[in-house]
Amino acid sequence: MSSSLEETKAMIQQVEELIALAPTDDSLLTMLADLYDVLEKAMAEQLPEEKEEEEEEEKEKDAFPCGTQCVISFTLDDRQYLLPALVLERLALSNEAKVLILTPITADTVACTNHIVKHACKTPCPDQRSHGYLVPAENLLPYDILGISDIENYRPSKRVWCKVDKTTTVWQVGRIVGQDGSTDNQWRVQCASDMSTLHTLGIESIMPYKIHDTKNDTTDNDTTTSDNDDNEHYVDGQNDPEHESEHESDHELERCGKECFYWPAYRFNHQGKGLGLHGQGRIDPVEAFMPNVKKRSIPGQDRPGLGSNSEPPKKPKRPQSRLVDTSVFAFMNKTLSKPKEEEEEEEEANSNDKNKDKKQDREGANKGSRKPVAAITLNPKETQRQLHALQTEIAQTSETLARAHESVRRNKGTPMESQFVAKVDRVAKALAGLQKQADRLQGTLKRTKEREKMVSF
Repeated sequence: MSSSLEETKAMIQQVEELIALAPTDDSLLTMLADLYDVLEKAMAEQLPEEKEEEEEEEKEKDAFPCGTQCVISFTLDDRQYLLPALVLERLALSNEAKVLILTPITADTVACTNHIVKHACKTPCPDQRSHGYLVPAENLLPYDILGISDIENYRPSKRVWCKVDKTTTVWQVGRIVGQDGSTDNQWRVQCASDMSTLHTLGIESIMPYKIHDTKNDTTDNDTTTSDNDDNEHYVDGQNDPEHESEHESDHELERCGKECFYWPAYRFNHQGKGLGLHGQGRIDPVEAFMPNVKKRSIPGQDRPGLGSNSEPPKKPKRPQSRLVDTSVFAFMNKTLSKPKEEEEEEEEANSNDKNKDKKQDREGANKGSRKPVAAITLNPKETQRQLHALQTEIAQTSETLARAHESVRRNKGTPMESQFVAKVDRVAKALAGLQKQADRLQGTLKRTKEREKMVSF
């Protein structure tokens, strides 16, 4: 629309210049009047559009005013988690918002009560608490995206953020085992920090676990467990206590430290009511146990059982005798290829044998002799393979170090900067150690080649 207005104004200017040359030309006067009419209509149509755009911008600015709840994307361990927050302040100049994270998952994001309530804390906080978390205003998301009122986020096997004790400030990852039968708003939750204990928590101590995905917007990331309740086996707090010790040894942790944990699908007790897809089935415990054996046989019979390998075992191959070169040249090459250390050890062994023989002669015993110490030969091909593997690992570590430096640069000035700096130091030390090993192998390979040149005829 703006381009058509500019064209109309340019045409009006050209017609006015022509009228200045021929003021009595009726066609030019008529054309000028028509152009002014077109210009007025275009301007009248543009005004509502500009007003709508201004109203939309104002709505976007007022979507998250101070004091409203929202959702932010918080980065931790290369993942973006969706956490609830409260808008404290809107910075118009930098187009940023200062928010208070309601479920802090790190110690540096825990809110400082003296600053939020009393406004009496110093900056920076002496207790290393948060005075507000700055995020871009366009990254604020609506609070409903967490689905707090959606019952699907609280079904068994779903991961959640939980706060076990009121004295603790940092929320941790947990997994819902089931709903408490006594009340409707309480669930039995198992936390990653203490998997052997079931905690009964209310809705105020549980928050849905969501991960921000740029492709699918949000996801609960339950990829390690199945959606079918029949294939999920968890320890129930009402089970017999003597079985709990058996299950504790089977717990395992995966991905992100203690974030994702599960139990294997063997050696467990089904105990419940109406097991199955439609609520039918046995109500008494059914014990299932899978022995950790590769072959099984039917007792009382010689033939192999189902699922085992019926092929006869292969006989081990006998080592083939190699022809030993007993020529003078082979003996000279073997003698000259011995390292100095081996020669010194052999001389020392021979001297010990001579002393021992003399002592036995004095005592009237038979002479004893020792076998010569076998020379340790270095294999250049094996050394070359080790050096090649080290060089490949050095290249991969260098790429990891470059990515770590880039992460430090992107997160400079944020609470996560210290963690990325520590990662850079750790990767740099690992790279220095690998480089030292590679230099040692290169020196060994070089000395071996020089020794071969010296002893070859």
